[in-house]
Amino acid sequence: MTQGTSQNIATFRDPAGSLRIHGEQVLRTIHPHYAAESLRFLQSDLARRWTEQGHLVASQVLSAEADQPLLLEHPRVFFPSYPWEWTPGQWVAAGELTLELCGQLLHEGWILKDATPLNILFEGSRPVFVDLLSIERRDPRSPLWLAYGQFARTFLLPLAAYKHLGWPLAATLNRRDGYEPVDLYPYLSSLERWSAPLRSLVTLPYLFEKRKGGGGAPPRLNQEPEIAAAVLERNFRGFARALHALEPKGRDSRWSEYQTAADHYTDQERQHKQEFVDRAMQLLRPGSVLDIGGNTGQYSRIAASVGARVVAWDSDVASSDRSWREARTAGLPILPLVADVAGRLQQWDGATTNLSPYWNGRATASIAS
Repeated sequence: MTQGTSQNIATFRDPAGSLRIHGEQVLRTIHPHYAAESLRFLQSDLARRWTEQGHLVASQVLSAEADQPLLLEHPRVFFPSYPWEWTPGQWVAAGELTLELCGQLLHEGWILKDATPLNILFEGSRPVFVDLLSIERRDPRSPLWLAYGQFARTFLLPLAAYKHLGWPLAATLNRRDGYEPVDLYPYLSSLERWSAPLRSLVTLPYLFEKRKGGGGAPPRLNQEPEIAAAVLERNFRGFARALHALEPKGRDSRWSEYQTAADHYTDQERQHKQEFVDRAMQLLRPGSVLDIGGNTGQYSRIAASVGARVVAWDSDVASSDRSWREARTAGLPILPLVADVAGRLQQWDGATTNLSPYWNGRATASIAS
């Protein structure tokens, strides 16, 4: 996209509204039939609290006339990313935020009607829930979370495939609706199939579908409101346990020890490089930095120390994951992404020009780590 071009993005999956991006403005239109409910949520203490904590995207009401569309403005996330660019730790963090939001919505009479990683963006190292239209009123007598199937397909099964089968999370680029149990079942060992949480996540659903020849509509259950809420609360805790059980153990790779093990640098040369980057950042004071080949984030952290927002690209998952975990622990504005930099630059035919939607109007710098 060239400088100065406006971007129009319709929310094609949700009939409740649409999104438009004009420069730094992110405008959301909510159709009249859904406007009152959305406005009611935005005026709730829960929405205000989550916005203040940075967990929910901020919303400014521009127009809220009766029987007219509700018009909102959101701040633009500095560098939008997609789940297939995330590290395993970022996937888990996005899932945690989704379940935490669900748990708090439950006690306020709300629920998420869908639960996909695409509802989350990262502002630096911090996940932010951005899909306001996913929040709807809950049937107080229903103990079911109808979005669980989507949560399993798009969060839990990709993590299971990554941890147990070595399938890259980036492969979800071609599986927008996630995996089904049948996709994983043939490749799991007998021991894995009957171990938790794969037993309930993969094996039993697979066997049930095979026996029944396909699923039907979910049952409509009616419980006393207190019982229904208790069941949902217990289930959310179970989903969180499954998410954490599928979190991959920290892995080392050929590149994750690069900063200390690279034998083509002497210790003195490595120190000189760090000092050069530090001097350059102090001199330039960039508002944003693209760290190409960001590795474990050593130079990204130097850039962040002078106030820059940093996007760190690296093709090595283990290195990027370590970079993200350190940035999150320190609360730094660093967004590590797993990216094939050479492929991206070839696709864009010049990153400096075509990155203008993200970098336009900001002092910028690039580091080739």
